[in-house]
Amino acid sequence: MFYLQLLAIMTKLAITTILFIYCINSLFSQSTIEFSQINEALQTNDVIIALDTCLSTQIEVQYSSIGLLEVKTTVNCPACKKGILHYLKKSGRYQLKTYQNDQFYATVISPKYNSKEIFINGKSLVEQVKYTIYLPKGTSYQIKHKNASISLASN
Repeated sequence: MFYLQLLAIMTKLAITTILFIYCINSLFSQSTIEFSQINEALQTNDVIIALDTCLSTQIEVQYSSIGLLEVKTTVNCPACKKGILHYLKKSGRYQLKTYQNDQFYATVISPKYNSKEIFINGKSLVEQVKYTIYLPKGTSYQIKHKNASISLASN
């Protein structure tokens, strides 16, 4: 009888501990989503990347043997749920566009919409966005910042 009571107490303690760890993990978990959004042939050998490169946005450029422009987007949010990130993605917050700039004879990659600050429960949403841009070999590119530009050599 004593052993059965002890077993019941141990089982309740184990279940309580597991639930506690799960709750703490869900409160402090990071949410990340990854998706590809541009996959098209380039009409020029020059690309201008006109994205806001603030502290929470990273741009990585890699060369690919495939003759297409590809963009992989990764969004990380330390303090929000994955459902919120999926909703923001569907609403177009991270969507990019490409167009031909005839003045510079270049393809331009830029945000489709201007992103505004978002508040959830009175707190500003902090997102870390990384755009990995795959360019065909032989393509030159330039990253345009708000205040300056960085010219990088072609491969």
